[in-house]
Amino acid sequence: MKFSLPRLRNCIIVFMALTYLAGADAVQGADWQSAGRSLAATQAGTATFYQMASDLLWRRSDDNRFTAYKDLLEPSDDTGWWVKTDYRSYTFPDYGSLSYSQDYSATLIGYESPHNMARWGGILHQGAFYTMSTSNVYTDGKNGSQPYGSGSDSMKEYGGGFAVEWGDKRDRHGDAVIRLSQLQHTVSYSDTDGNSDLVNYRTWLLGAGIRYYETRLLPKQFFWEPQAGLSLGYVFPYTISGDAVTYRSGNKPYVSGRLGIMAGKAYSVNGHAGLLYGRFGVQRALDGTTTGTLDQGNTASISGDVGSKTYTWYDMTFGSSLSLGQGNSVWGELTRRSGSNMTPTWSVNGGLVLKWGGASRTTRERMKALKKDPHSLDLDIKKK
Repeated sequence: MKFSLPRLRNCIIVFMALTYLAGADAVQGADWQSAGRSLAATQAGTATFYQMASDLLWRRSDDNRFTAYKDLLEPSDDTGWWVKTDYRSYTFPDYGSLSYSQDYSATLIGYESPHNMARWGGILHQGAFYTMSTSNVYTDGKNGSQPYGSGSDSMKEYGGGFAVEWGDKRDRHGDAVIRLSQLQHTVSYSDTDGNSDLVNYRTWLLGAGIRYYETRLLPKQFFWEPQAGLSLGYVFPYTISGDAVTYRSGNKPYVSGRLGIMAGKAYSVNGHAGLLYGRFGVQRALDGTTTGTLDQGNTASISGDVGSKTYTWYDMTFGSSLSLGQGNSVWGELTRRSGSNMTPTWSVNGGLVLKWGGASRTTRERMKALKKDPHSLDLDIKKK
Protein backbone atom coordinates (compact mmCIF):
# COMPACT_ATOMS: atom_id res chain seq x y z
CA MET A 1 0.00 0.00 0.00
CA LYS A 2 1.07 3.57 -0.52
CA PHE A 3 0.02 5.06 2.80
CA SER A 4 0.71 4.54 6.49
CA LEU A 5 -2.54 4.72 8.43
CA PRO A 6 -0.93 4.85 11.91
CA ARG A 7 0.95 7.96 10.80
CA LEU A 8 -2.29 9.54 9.60
CA ARG A 9 -4.02 8.67 12.88
CA ASN A 10 -1.19 10.31 14.81
CA CYS A 11 -1.47 13.36 12.57
CA ILE A 12 -5.19 13.70 13.35
CA ILE A 13 -4.66 13.15 17.08
CA VAL A 14 -1.82 15.71 17.12
CA PHE A 15 -4.14 18.15 15.39
CA MET A 16 -6.77 17.60 18.09
CA ALA A 17 -4.16 17.97 20.82
CA LEU A 18 -2.97 21.28 19.38
CA THR A 19 -6.47 22.74 19.29
CA TYR A 20 -7.18 21.40 22.78
CA LEU A 21 -4.00 22.84 24.32
CA ALA A 22 -4.53 26.16 22.54
CA GLY A 23 -7.88 26.55 24.28
CA ALA A 24 -9.89 26.29 21.07
CA ASP A 25 -13.51 25.24 21.43
CA ALA A 26 -13.17 22.50 18.84
CA VAL A 27 -14.03 19.86 21.43
CA GLN A 28 -16.94 21.98 22.69
CA GLY A 29 -16.96 20.41 26.16
CA ALA A 30 -17.21 16.85 24.86
CA ASP A 31 -15.32 14.06 26.54
CA TRP A 32 -11.76 13.90 25.20
CA GLN A 33 -11.86 10.16 24.57
CA SER A 34 -15.16 10.50 22.75
CA ALA A 35 -13.84 13.31 20.57
CA GLY A 36 -10.67 11.34 19.96
CA ARG A 37 -12.61 8.28 18.86
CA SER A 38 -14.82 10.41 16.66
CA LEU A 39 -11.82 11.76 14.82
CA ALA A 40 -10.33 8.29 14.75
CA ALA A 41 -13.53 7.17 13.07
CA THR A 42 -12.82 9.84 10.48
CA GLN A 43 -9.50 8.11 9.99
CA ALA A 44 -11.21 4.75 9.61
CA GLY A 45 -13.52 6.24 7.02
CA THR A 46 -12.28 9.32 5.19
CA ALA A 47 -8.63 8.41 5.65
CA THR A 48 -9.25 5.16 3.86
CA PHE A 49 -9.22 7.04 0.57
CA TYR A 50 -5.53 7.75 1.08
CA GLN A 51 -4.61 4.13 0.72
CA MET A 52 -7.57 2.65 -1.12
CA ALA A 53 -7.94 5.26 -3.86
CA SER A 54 -4.27 4.83 -4.58
CA ASP A 55 -4.43 1.07 -4.24
CA LEU A 56 -7.50 0.58 -6.40
CA LEU A 57 -7.05 3.21 -9.06
CA TRP A 58 -3.34 3.15 -9.49
CA ARG A 59 -1.75 -0.18 -8.62
CA ARG A 60 -4.80 -2.34 -9.30
CA SER A 61 -5.63 -0.81 -12.66
CA ASP A 62 -1.98 -1.18 -13.61
CA ASP A 63 -2.14 -4.81 -12.50
CA ASN A 64 -4.89 -5.37 -15.06
CA ARG A 65 -2.40 -5.00 -17.89
CA PHE A 66 0.78 -5.99 -16.14
CA THR A 67 0.09 -9.17 -14.20
CA ALA A 68 -3.14 -10.55 -15.59
CA TYR A 69 -3.47 -14.04 -16.98
CA LYS A 70 -1.16 -15.42 -19.63
CA ASP A 71 -3.07 -14.68 -22.82
CA LEU A 72 -3.46 -17.29 -25.53
CA LEU A 73 -2.74 -16.36 -29.12
CA GLU A 74 -5.76 -16.83 -31.37
CA PRO A 75 -6.73 -15.52 -34.85
CA SER A 76 -9.10 -12.93 -33.41
CA ASP A 77 -6.17 -11.23 -31.71
CA ASP A 78 -6.02 -9.27 -34.95
CA THR A 79 -8.26 -6.36 -35.90
CA GLY A 80 -11.41 -6.46 -33.85
CA TRP A 81 -13.24 -5.66 -30.64
CA TRP A 82 -12.67 -7.28 -27.26
CA VAL A 83 -14.16 -7.25 -23.77
CA LYS A 84 -12.31 -8.20 -20.60
CA THR A 85 -13.91 -8.54 -17.18
CA ASP A 86 -12.03 -9.00 -13.94
CA TYR A 87 -12.98 -9.72 -10.32
CA ARG A 88 -10.78 -9.67 -7.20
CA SER A 89 -11.43 -10.19 -3.52
CA TYR A 90 -9.05 -9.28 -0.68
CA THR A 91 -9.11 -9.56 3.11
CA PHE A 92 -6.47 -7.92 5.30
CA PRO A 93 -6.97 -8.94 8.95
CA ASP A 94 -4.19 -6.67 10.19
CA TYR A 95 -3.11 -3.58 8.27
CA GLY A 96 -1.59 -1.19 10.78
CA SER A 97 -4.48 -0.09 13.00
CA LEU A 98 -7.12 -1.35 10.57
CA SER A 99 -8.58 -4.58 9.33
CA TYR A 100 -10.47 -4.44 6.06
CA SER A 101 -11.84 -6.41 3.17
CA GLN A 102 -12.19 -5.30 -0.43
CA ASP A 103 -13.90 -6.56 -3.55
CA TYR A 104 -13.01 -5.15 -6.94
CA SER A 105 -14.50 -5.68 -10.39
CA ALA A 106 -13.57 -4.10 -13.70
CA THR A 107 -14.71 -4.28 -17.30
CA LEU A 108 -12.65 -3.09 -20.26
CA ILE A 109 -13.97 -2.67 -23.80
CA GLY A 110 -11.47 -2.05 -26.56
CA TYR A 111 -10.50 -2.23 -30.21
CA GLU A 112 -7.14 -3.37 -31.62
CA SER A 113 -5.51 -3.48 -35.04
CA PRO A 114 -2.11 -4.94 -36.05
CA HIS A 115 0.69 -3.44 -38.15
CA ASN A 116 3.69 -5.32 -39.51
CA MET A 117 7.01 -3.72 -38.61
CA ALA A 118 9.62 -4.95 -41.08
CA ARG A 119 12.31 -2.87 -39.39
CA TRP A 120 12.00 -4.61 -36.03
CA GLY A 121 10.79 -7.92 -37.40
CA GLY A 122 7.61 -7.94 -35.37
CA ILE A 123 3.96 -6.95 -35.25
CA LEU A 124 2.61 -3.91 -33.44
CA HIS A 125 -0.94 -3.98 -32.09
CA GLN A 126 -2.47 -0.63 -31.27
CA GLY A 127 -5.87 0.28 -29.96
CA ALA A 128 -8.08 2.20 -27.60
CA PHE A 129 -10.19 1.08 -24.65
CA TYR A 130 -12.86 2.21 -22.21
CA THR A 131 -12.77 1.00 -18.61
CA MET A 132 -15.31 0.81 -15.79
CA SER A 133 -14.41 -0.42 -12.31
CA THR A 134 -16.11 -0.64 -8.93
CA SER A 135 -14.73 -1.41 -5.50
CA ASN A 136 -16.28 -1.77 -2.06
CA VAL A 137 -14.12 -1.59 1.06
CA TYR A 138 -15.13 -2.36 4.64
CA THR A 139 -12.88 -1.27 7.51
CA ASP A 140 -12.72 -1.69 11.29
CA GLY A 141 -10.31 0.33 13.41
CA LYS A 142 -8.77 -0.30 16.82
CA ASN A 143 -6.36 1.61 19.02
CA GLY A 144 -4.77 -1.34 20.77
CA SER A 145 -7.73 -3.31 22.09
CA GLN A 146 -10.04 -0.26 21.98
CA PRO A 147 -12.36 -0.14 18.94
CA TYR A 148 -12.86 3.38 17.64
CA GLY A 149 -14.98 3.08 14.55
CA SER A 150 -15.69 1.48 11.23
CA GLY A 151 -16.17 2.66 7.68
CA SER A 152 -17.31 1.54 4.27
CA ASP A 153 -16.14 2.88 0.93
CA SER A 154 -17.71 2.75 -2.50
CA MET A 155 -15.41 3.68 -5.37
CA LYS A 156 -16.16 3.92 -9.07
CA GLU A 157 -13.80 4.69 -11.91
CA TYR A 158 -14.70 5.60 -15.49
CA GLY A 159 -12.13 6.37 -18.13
CA GLY A 160 -10.30 5.42 -21.27
CA GLY A 161 -6.90 5.19 -22.83
CA PHE A 162 -4.63 4.00 -25.60
CA ALA A 163 -2.41 0.93 -25.68
CA VAL A 164 0.26 -0.55 -27.95
CA GLU A 165 1.76 -4.04 -27.83
CA TRP A 166 4.71 -5.35 -29.81
CA GLY A 167 5.94 -8.91 -30.33
CA ASP A 168 8.45 -10.60 -32.62
CA LYS A 169 9.29 -14.13 -33.77
CA ARG A 170 11.80 -14.53 -30.94
CA ASP A 171 9.00 -14.29 -28.36
CA ARG A 172 10.06 -10.87 -27.13
CA HIS A 173 7.19 -8.62 -26.14
CA GLY A 174 6.66 -5.06 -24.99
CA ASP A 175 3.57 -3.01 -24.28
CA ALA A 176 2.69 0.48 -23.15
CA VAL A 177 -0.53 2.11 -22.01
CA ILE A 178 -1.71 5.60 -21.11
CA ARG A 179 -5.10 6.30 -19.55
CA LEU A 180 -7.21 9.08 -18.03
CA SER A 181 -10.07 8.30 -15.66
CA GLN A 182 -12.36 9.92 -13.12
CA LEU A 183 -12.70 8.61 -9.58
CA GLN A 184 -16.01 8.88 -7.74
CA HIS A 185 -15.54 7.98 -4.07
CA THR A 186 -18.15 7.83 -1.29
CA VAL A 187 -17.17 7.10 2.31
CA SER A 188 -19.49 6.44 5.25
CA TYR A 189 -18.24 5.85 8.79
CA SER A 190 -19.36 5.69 12.41
CA ASP A 191 -17.66 5.66 15.81
CA THR A 192 -18.34 3.68 18.96
CA ASP A 193 -20.59 6.46 20.30
CA GLY A 194 -22.94 6.17 17.35
CA ASN A 195 -21.73 9.30 15.55
CA SER A 196 -21.70 8.90 11.79
CA ASP A 197 -21.07 10.89 8.65
CA LEU A 198 -21.00 10.57 4.88
CA VAL A 199 -18.49 12.25 2.59
CA ASN A 200 -17.73 12.01 -1.11
CA TYR A 201 -15.41 13.52 -3.66
CA ARG A 202 -14.36 13.28 -7.28
CA THR A 203 -10.98 13.64 -8.88
CA TRP A 204 -9.08 12.74 -12.05
CA LEU A 205 -6.25 10.25 -12.44
CA LEU A 206 -3.64 10.10 -15.19
CA GLY A 207 -1.56 6.96 -15.59
CA ALA A 208 0.99 5.34 -17.88
CA GLY A 209 2.86 2.06 -17.81
CA ILE A 210 5.43 0.10 -19.81
CA ARG A 211 6.31 -3.58 -19.65
CA TYR A 212 8.83 -5.93 -21.28
CA TYR A 213 8.89 -9.73 -21.12
CA GLU A 214 10.37 -12.69 -23.01
CA THR A 215 8.76 -16.10 -23.36
CA ARG A 216 11.43 -18.83 -23.27
CA LEU A 217 10.31 -22.29 -24.34
CA LEU A 218 11.39 -25.53 -22.68
CA PRO A 219 10.85 -29.19 -23.65
CA LYS A 220 7.44 -30.83 -23.22
CA GLN A 221 5.56 -27.52 -23.54
CA PHE A 222 7.01 -25.94 -20.42
CA PHE A 223 8.03 -22.28 -20.50
CA TRP A 224 9.40 -19.54 -18.28
CA GLU A 225 9.19 -15.79 -18.67
CA PRO A 226 11.12 -12.92 -17.03
CA GLN A 227 9.16 -9.66 -16.72
CA ALA A 228 9.97 -6.03 -15.91
CA GLY A 229 7.88 -2.89 -15.87
CA LEU A 230 7.55 0.70 -14.72
CA SER A 231 4.36 2.60 -13.86
CA LEU A 232 3.77 6.34 -13.61
CA GLY A 233 0.69 8.15 -12.42
CA TYR A 234 -0.74 11.40 -11.11
CA VAL A 235 -3.79 12.06 -8.94
CA PHE A 236 -5.16 15.59 -9.31
CA PRO A 237 -5.61 17.53 -6.02
CA TYR A 238 -8.96 17.23 -4.25
CA THR A 239 -10.70 18.35 -1.05
CA ILE A 240 -12.67 16.19 1.36
CA SER A 241 -14.79 17.36 4.30
CA GLY A 242 -16.35 15.31 7.06
CA ASP A 243 -16.88 15.40 10.84
CA ALA A 244 -15.89 19.11 10.86
CA VAL A 245 -12.49 18.17 9.47
CA THR A 246 -11.37 19.19 5.98
CA TYR A 247 -8.48 17.58 4.15
CA ARG A 248 -6.86 19.18 1.11
CA SER A 249 -4.57 16.87 -0.79
CA GLY A 250 -1.25 17.89 -2.19
CA ASN A 251 0.03 17.09 -5.66
CA LYS A 252 0.73 13.39 -5.84
CA PRO A 253 2.74 11.56 -8.50
CA TYR A 254 2.98 7.77 -8.31
CA VAL A 255 6.01 5.81 -9.48
CA SER A 256 6.41 2.07 -9.03
CA GLY A 257 8.67 -0.56 -10.56
CA ARG A 258 8.09 -4.27 -10.89
CA LEU A 259 10.23 -7.34 -11.52
CA GLY A 260 8.82 -10.82 -11.88
CA ILE A 261 9.27 -14.30 -13.20
CA MET A 262 6.58 -16.60 -14.54
CA ALA A 263 6.75 -20.31 -15.39
CA GLY A 264 4.22 -22.89 -16.47
CA LYS A 265 3.08 -25.57 -18.88
CA ALA A 266 0.60 -25.80 -21.73
CA TYR A 267 -2.19 -28.37 -21.56
CA SER A 268 -5.28 -29.39 -23.50
CA VAL A 269 -8.94 -29.98 -22.54
CA ASN A 270 -11.07 -31.44 -25.33
CA GLY A 271 -8.86 -29.75 -27.88
CA HIS A 272 -8.87 -26.35 -26.16
CA ALA A 273 -5.47 -24.89 -25.31
CA GLY A 274 -4.77 -23.95 -21.72
CA LEU A 275 -1.94 -22.89 -19.45
CA LEU A 276 -1.03 -23.69 -15.85
CA TYR A 277 1.42 -21.20 -14.40
CA GLY A 278 2.99 -19.70 -11.33
CA ARG A 279 4.36 -16.21 -10.92
CA PHE A 280 6.44 -14.38 -8.35
CA GLY A 281 6.67 -10.60 -8.47
CA VAL A 282 8.24 -7.78 -6.50
CA GLN A 283 6.71 -4.31 -6.74
CA ARG A 284 8.33 -1.26 -5.18
CA ALA A 285 6.75 2.17 -4.76
CA LEU A 286 9.19 4.99 -5.41
CA ASP A 287 6.95 8.01 -4.99
CA GLY A 288 7.49 8.89 -1.32
CA THR A 289 5.13 10.77 0.94
CA THR A 290 2.22 13.10 0.19
CA THR A 291 1.83 16.36 2.11
CA GLY A 292 -1.77 17.31 2.82
CA THR A 293 -3.47 19.99 4.94
CA LEU A 294 -5.94 19.40 7.78
CA ASP A 295 -8.36 22.15 8.87
CA GLN A 296 -11.05 22.34 11.53
CA GLY A 297 -13.21 25.44 11.78
CA ASN A 298 -11.27 28.63 12.49
CA THR A 299 -8.26 26.88 14.01
CA ALA A 300 -4.86 27.01 12.42
CA SER A 301 -4.18 24.52 9.65
CA ILE A 302 -1.53 21.87 10.05
CA SER A 303 0.30 19.90 7.40
CA GLY A 304 1.02 16.22 7.65
CA ASP A 305 2.94 13.74 5.56
CA VAL A 306 1.00 10.63 4.61
CA GLY A 307 2.84 7.52 3.50
CA SER A 308 6.42 6.34 3.47
CA LYS A 309 9.38 7.00 1.21
CA THR A 310 9.25 3.49 -0.24
CA TYR A 311 7.04 0.44 0.10
CA THR A 312 7.69 -3.03 -1.27
CA TRP A 313 5.12 -5.74 -1.99
CA TYR A 314 5.62 -9.40 -2.85
CA ASP A 315 3.09 -11.41 -4.86
CA MET A 316 3.03 -15.19 -5.28
CA THR A 317 0.41 -16.34 -7.78
CA PHE A 318 -0.91 -19.65 -9.07
CA GLY A 319 -3.24 -19.54 -12.04
CA SER A 320 -4.71 -21.16 -15.10
CA SER A 321 -6.26 -19.93 -18.34
CA LEU A 322 -8.24 -21.86 -20.92
CA SER A 323 -9.10 -20.93 -24.49
CA LEU A 324 -12.78 -21.27 -25.36
CA GLY A 325 -12.16 -20.83 -29.08
CA GLN A 326 -12.54 -17.85 -31.41
CA GLY A 327 -10.25 -15.78 -29.20
CA ASN A 328 -12.41 -16.17 -26.09
CA SER A 329 -10.87 -17.41 -22.85
CA VAL A 330 -11.51 -17.80 -19.14
CA TRP A 331 -8.96 -17.58 -16.35
CA GLY A 332 -8.50 -17.64 -12.60
CA GLU A 333 -5.72 -16.88 -10.13
CA LEU A 334 -4.97 -17.32 -6.44
CA THR A 335 -2.49 -14.74 -5.09
CA ARG A 336 -0.74 -14.38 -1.75
CA ARG A 337 0.34 -10.78 -1.21
CA SER A 338 2.71 -9.61 1.51
CA GLY A 339 5.01 -6.71 2.27
CA SER A 340 4.56 -3.17 3.55
CA ASN A 341 2.95 -3.57 6.99
CA MET A 342 0.15 -5.86 5.86
CA THR A 343 -0.46 -9.36 7.15
CA PRO A 344 0.04 -11.87 4.30
CA THR A 345 -3.28 -12.88 2.81
CA TRP A 346 -4.69 -14.83 -0.12
CA SER A 347 -6.87 -13.20 -2.76
CA VAL A 348 -9.01 -14.59 -5.57
CA ASN A 349 -8.82 -13.16 -9.06
CA GLY A 350 -10.64 -14.31 -12.16
CA GLY A 351 -12.13 -13.14 -15.42
CA LEU A 352 -13.45 -13.71 -18.90
CA VAL A 353 -12.20 -12.42 -22.25
CA LEU A 354 -14.51 -12.14 -25.26
CA LYS A 355 -13.22 -11.15 -28.70
CA TRP A 356 -14.96 -10.75 -32.02
CA GLY A 357 -14.36 -9.41 -35.53
CA GLY A 358 -11.50 -9.17 -37.80
CA ALA A 359 -9.37 -12.26 -38.32
CA SER A 360 -8.67 -12.29 -42.05
CA ARG A 361 -8.44 -15.41 -44.23
CA THR A 362 -4.69 -14.93 -44.48
CA THR A 363 -4.41 -14.75 -40.71
CA ARG A 364 -6.48 -17.90 -40.22
CA GLU A 365 -4.23 -19.77 -42.64
CA ARG A 366 -1.17 -18.49 -40.77
CA MET A 367 -2.61 -19.69 -37.47
CA LYS A 368 -3.27 -23.15 -38.95
CA ALA A 369 0.39 -23.30 -39.93
CA LEU A 370 1.41 -22.26 -36.41
CA LYS A 371 -0.58 -25.14 -34.96
CA LYS A 372 1.72 -27.52 -36.85
CA ASP A 373 4.86 -25.67 -35.75
CA PRO A 374 6.71 -27.72 -33.06
CA HIS A 375 8.11 -24.49 -31.62
CA SER A 376 4.66 -23.05 -30.90
CA LEU A 377 3.95 -23.18 -27.17
CA ASP A 378 0.34 -22.08 -26.99
CA LEU A 379 -1.04 -23.88 -30.01
CA ASP A 380 1.07 -27.04 -30.31
CA ILE A 381 -1.53 -29.16 -28.51
CA LYS A 382 -2.95 -32.27 -30.13
CA LYS A 383 -6.52 -33.30 -29.61
CA LYS A 384 -6.98 -36.52 -27.68
